[in-house]
Amino acid sequence: MRDEEDDSRNTILEDRVAELERNQKRLDTLHKLSSLGLSDTDLRTQMANALDIILSEFAPLVHAERRGAIFVWDRHHRELRLVAHHQLSPPLVRQCARLQPGQCLCGRVAGTREMLFAHCIDERHSIRFEGMTPHGHFIVPITSGRRLLGVLNMYTEHGQIPSEEDKQQLDAIANFLAVLIKSEQGRALDVLSSTRLWVIEQEIMGDHGQDMLEISSKFARLLAKACPDYAQYVSALEELIINAIEHGVCGITTEEKSLLKGGVIGQPGHDFTKLDGHVWREEVARRLALHHGESVSVAFEQTETEIRITVTDPGDGFDVRAFREKRERLLMHPNGRGIQVAEHVFDALEYNDKGNQVTAIIKKPVAGHPSGHPTP
Repeated sequence: MRDEEDDSRNTILEDRVAELERNQKRLDTLHKLSSLGLSDTDLRTQMANALDIILSEFAPLVHAERRGAIFVWDRHHRELRLVAHHQLSPPLVRQCARLQPGQCLCGRVAGTREMLFAHCIDERHSIRFEGMTPHGHFIVPITSGRRLLGVLNMYTEHGQIPSEEDKQQLDAIANFLAVLIKSEQGRALDVLSSTRLWVIEQEIMGDHGQDMLEISSKFARLLAKACPDYAQYVSALEELIINAIEHGVCGITTEEKSLLKGGVIGQPGHDFTKLDGHVWREEVARRLALHHGESVSVAFEQTETEIRITVTDPGDGFDVRAFREKRERLLMHPNGRGIQVAEHVFDALEYNDKGNQVTAIIKKPVAGHPSGHPTP
């Protein structure tokens, strides 16, 4: 009898220790998720990092697989956009890149804003592909009150059903994701009000040991967060600001930049050792030190129909018409491509007569038009 009592006590003690360990792991997961909000990264990167933490550390606690995805709600187009995924097949990634409310399982959750647990592939699983193996899902809405921010999708084994405790923990994870999304969206929107002009004047020497090129990248990330699609605009915005620094402040000519970056790709004399840009960056830093006190102005203006981002430098400008006439010859040059990319990314680029100011224009999506823009 004593042995049975001892075994019972040991079992209870082991269960208690296991429960404490699970709770500690959950707390560790939540702590790591909360720390992501302190990082200087864009929303897609934060969601990718968050998904990695959730699948590697939290998924085993709810008996889920290390496979899943995070969608963010695009309020302009009223659709879910896949921003992070792990171990999803390429056909599935393509089909799930954008989902309408009610479409497949994640779209259903977007429409109802309620958790959905599917223990098998049933009639609700409308998106399918050849070779799909049996599985289930834990799908959780990411919300702020009743406002939809996104959807978390975790894969499970066929037949897996969550416990009430699992549901509570999934809800806690979704709440932390909501904080991250709101923080990243709000960080830009709080600064970039829809009713005012925001102008940045930045001294060339930077701040806290940061050089102007580093600061230009941060400017670009901040501006892109206020645009309809971060990933689409961030690189082009960075190119526009860097162009203003290297040409307008440093006075680096097109020919000089070509030499600093190794010349024309495929042409005799091309120096591949300069392709990574380290020689160019060193020259920019040297010239910035000579032009301490000069600045590049970045202006942001948002209305109900468009976003206008204007970059102005203190230089002599350039001949826009001449540049456009020779753009075809610049395809293999290490410079000139940035403006060409920007012209394809933005709805329009406008230059002043002097050529030292460019305005990038983004037309905002208009509800009711399939293209997202008004009919001409």
